[in-house]
Amino acid sequence: MYLSRIELHGFKSFADPTVLRFSDGLTAIVGPNGSGKTNIIDAIRWVLGEQKTSLLRTDAMNQVIFNGTRTRKPLGMAEVSIVIENTQKILPAEFSEVVVTRRLFRDGESQYLLNGSPCRRKDIVDLFTDTGMGADAYSVIELKMVEQILEDHSDERRHLFEEAAGIVKYKQRRKETLAKLDATRTDIERVLDHLTVLRRTVGSLKRQAERAERYAALDTELRSLQAERLFRTWCAHRNHCQQLEVQRQLLSAELDTITTAVATESERISSLASHLSSLENQRNELSAFEQQLSAERSTLASQCAVLEERSRATQSALDSLLEQLRSRSRTHDRIESELESAQAQLAAAVDEQQVAETQAAELRSTLDAERQRYHELLSAQAQIAEPVRLLERDRERLATMRAHIRHTAEQLGMRSQRLAAELEVLRTRSGEVDARIRQTAEDRTHAMQTIAELEQELSAAQARKQELEATIEALRVTKQQLVETASHVRAQRALLESIVEHAELDPKALENAPVQPSVSFGDLLSAPADVAVALESVLGSIAQYPVVETKRELTLLGGWLRKHLRGKAHLICLEMVPRFPPPQPLPHTAPARWLAEHISADEPALWLLRALLEGIALVDELDRADELFATFPSIRAVVDRQGQIRTRVGIALLGRAGDTEGLRIGRRKRLEMLTTQLAELDKQHQALEQQIAAAIAERDTLDLDARTSALRTAERTLLAIEQSLQEATSQREQLRSTIERLQSELKAIGEEQAALLAEDVALDTQLRESQLQHAQLLARQAEIAERIGQQEQVLSRLDEQLRTTELSAMRIRARIESLRDTIARLEHQRSTIASDQEDTQSEREQLQQLRSQLEAELQLKSQHLAALVSQLEAIASERHALDSELAARRSELTAAHQHLETLRSQREDLTTRLHMLDVELERIRTLQATVAEQLQTQHGIEPASYTATDHRTDEEIDAAINRLTSQVASLGAINFSALEEYTREKQRLDELEAQYRDLQHAEANLRDTIAEINATASEQFLRTFEAIRAHFKELFALLFHGDGEADLVMEGDDPLDARINIIARPKGKRPSSIEMLSGGEKTLTAIALLFAIYLVKPSPFCILDEVDAPLDDANIDRYLALIRRFSASTQFLLITHNKRTMEAADILYGVTMQEPGVSKIVSVRLTEPNQVSHSLA
Repeated sequence: MYLSRIELHGFKSFADPTVLRFSDGLTAIVGPNGSGKTNIIDAIRWVLGEQKTSLLRTDAMNQVIFNGTRTRKPLGMAEVSIVIENTQKILPAEFSEVVVTRRLFRDGESQYLLNGSPCRRKDIVDLFTDTGMGADAYSVIELKMVEQILEDHSDERRHLFEEAAGIVKYKQRRKETLAKLDATRTDIERVLDHLTVLRRTVGSLKRQAERAERYAALDTELRSLQAERLFRTWCAHRNHCQQLEVQRQLLSAELDTITTAVATESERISSLASHLSSLENQRNELSAFEQQLSAERSTLASQCAVLEERSRATQSALDSLLEQLRSRSRTHDRIESELESAQAQLAAAVDEQQVAETQAAELRSTLDAERQRYHELLSAQAQIAEPVRLLERDRERLATMRAHIRHTAEQLGMRSQRLAAELEVLRTRSGEVDARIRQTAEDRTHAMQTIAELEQELSAAQARKQELEATIEALRVTKQQLVETASHVRAQRALLESIVEHAELDPKALENAPVQPSVSFGDLLSAPADVAVALESVLGSIAQYPVVETKRELTLLGGWLRKHLRGKAHLICLEMVPRFPPPQPLPHTAPARWLAEHISADEPALWLLRALLEGIALVDELDRADELFATFPSIRAVVDRQGQIRTRVGIALLGRAGDTEGLRIGRRKRLEMLTTQLAELDKQHQALEQQIAAAIAERDTLDLDARTSALRTAERTLLAIEQSLQEATSQREQLRSTIERLQSELKAIGEEQAALLAEDVALDTQLRESQLQHAQLLARQAEIAERIGQQEQVLSRLDEQLRTTELSAMRIRARIESLRDTIARLEHQRSTIASDQEDTQSEREQLQQLRSQLEAELQLKSQHLAALVSQLEAIASERHALDSELAARRSELTAAHQHLETLRSQREDLTTRLHMLDVELERIRTLQATVAEQLQTQHGIEPASYTATDHRTDEEIDAAINRLTSQVASLGAINFSALEEYTREKQRLDELEAQYRDLQHAEANLRDTIAEINATASEQFLRTFEAIRAHFKELFALLFHGDGEADLVMEGDDPLDARINIIARPKGKRPSSIEMLSGGEKTLTAIALLFAIYLVKPSPFCILDEVDAPLDDANIDRYLALIRRFSASTQFLLITHNKRTMEAADILYGVTMQEPGVSKIVSVRLTEPNQVSHSLA
């Protein structure tokens, strides 16, 4: 399996359709910086599903689409396809050639295709998982990734090992299984919570069902003694209330005392806290000053150390200068001796030079005479040679011109034929392109019309959708208002209906009675809301008395009640109510009015009302009751609008009106009105539901997504058509230009052929004349050449003698110059040493002066440092004193806080006890009132005036009541529907128990699956790790010429999460960290690791992006040898700037930018040296 082809169009700088074909072996991609080489690597990553924009060297994904240049428009789509030969079926696909395509449009839409069929990104990722070819696998290695692989905390290294071991899918499965396990645990906890609650509920319901059955048996016996038992209970509550009142007064007094103590202690704590804050501020200021002085002390100490070091350095420099002075003196004496010797040798050499120069002058004179004769012969030869040379050159020129003319004529003929054929082909293609342009223009017009229609439809649909959504929202708001209004009305109706539950005669008990009163007395009355409260307070339970019309109904109902109900009930018979005149109005100036004047009712209910309210006045302020009683004797009681009552005889009803007071007056009319209002609201609600449903249905039928999708499809179609039209138009212009150029060339070729034919005839005549003259001159030239040879022998002999003499003189001159140079050098050294002696002496004096200054400055700094140390000691002593006082004040404040907390705790305890006492008191009072109400409503007994009538003793009654009450009380609250609820909840419990068992079984299975995955993946990873480790050691030694050692070490107990460390020690180095290696050594180490992985899990292809950049020539050779070794099983794509790497490649791809911003490809196949093919893409 290998990468056979990559196709790019519109990806980054590859604006035009570009195809790169690869074969097995080595392929190099070269080009200048910025030409787009790495864009090819980015394209491979991108098509394999890469999502990280940082790895693609962009800020946003849509930046991979060609963005245009000054001369080109941006493209609307980027597309990359890679073709993989899958003949060995390494990929889990049925195709022998797998084509993976990825497209991205500017609107963000992305497409993946597998052999032309749409698929998901996950399908592409899964296809290449554990093959070493994924977007993030080790098949693509960049130079920066070498650094990342070698970083100690990098995850890249770990990922490479996992990819090679093939455990990525196992880790993914483990991750998914762990997620499922977490979800299962959550479900188990949720079900367990439900089970806990449901088990308690079922157990409670079972006990309630059993209690309900027992309660039915005890209830009959208990009711017979209930009246006497209630009375005794009422008496006990009354006594208990009196005791609690006394306890409350005592607790209140104690609480006041504790509250005063808390306030006093809080003031003391505030004072202590203020003083403590002041002390802490002083301490902080002192600490800050101490830190400042410490910093200054450190600075002075550092300065003193520097001065001491400078003083020592100055003394060392003085010693060195003294040694230099002594050494230069010895050197000066040696130079004087050498200078005397060189001057003696120079005098002898000058004498030898004079003798040699005399001999050389005599030889030169003889040689000059012979040379004069030789030059005369040469001059004669030159006079003949020049015409010969001119004739030869002219003949060669004429022959060359004639051959060139004939070759040119032949080439012009061939070119003319070829251009004629090309012209015919171009004319045919031009016609085809014109037809395609016309068709494309028609398609564009149709597409633009379609888009206009779709935009109009979409705009109308969006406007209609907005109208419908506004209508729906308004209808929903109205509906919500109706629901809130209906809820309020229902609450009012429920409140009115619940009032009847507290009547002494339950309407449900009269279902079988011969006469069923339909209204109560309060239902017959009508009064304003504020007056209704006062009226109900005066009437009390009378407002709930049932009303019958005639005496006969009263008699029938009374007989039925005596026979079927225990206890008594009040009834009102309208037929028996006597006529009662209205009261005499109170004076206009009186601050009150008769209560009956504010109430309306039909007769005879109005007569009864006047009788009941006789002498009762309505006032705004109850405080004026005494004034009214004194002024108007006819007033026997007054009531205010809050329902508070005062009577002339001293009885009063005081307090705040309850929420339901006043509702019993006119209740029936209110119920009818509320029922009618609810029916109307329900009708409106249904109508709104229908309107909302109709609007939603109409909105859903608009299907904006489908319309938008259709518009986007049409726009993409138009974009493709416009691109096709633009390409066709450009192609037509190119064809026309080419046709015109070819026609011009053909015409020029015809003219040139005629001119060449005439020129060939003229050249032939000139060539024959030139050959005749050349033969004559060659004969004369041979005679002169013989004489020149004889003279050259004479000159050679004389020249040899002269060279020998001159060489001897030259050697003497060289020795003279050398001696003079030696003398000059020695004199210069002598003067330099003298000058250096003076400079060194001056520098020594300066250093002595500097040392004195440094010692004085050091003494001053030491004195200042000692003063600072003394000041710091004083400040530290003062800070310790403040710390002691702060500790004492903090302890005192802590004790005060503890005391305050104790007081507050006591106050809280008293408050709680007082509150509990109030609650208990209110509870007992409530119980007492409840018992009294029960005695009145159920037994018709007034507790204050009741006398026990049971003939049994109190002990016997108490014993019987206590026994029955204990039995009933032990049953607790009785739920009469418990049996039905128990059956239903028990079924739910059984279902949850089964679900809980299933979840536990699923959890066990998931744990087993995780254990199996961990075991399999760990075993596979360890096996792969050991194999990579062995290969890494071998390859490291190979790359470093058998020297050095390397190893891989795993840290951690879990192989699936363990950290992998690299140990690399080239020969002669023991780095503590791999970071200490050079760039080339790091690169070779990373290469050894990568190829060790390839030996264990070969990747079908490998892309190396400028990995060889840090390597020198020697390392490049080892790197290329290693690549050649692996190229038999792995296809290599190398991006490089290195010439040696280029030489090793089988195929070279050159990336250029002939047009700014647009990459082009030039390929050269180097596998066969005799065949070089060029192709432009």
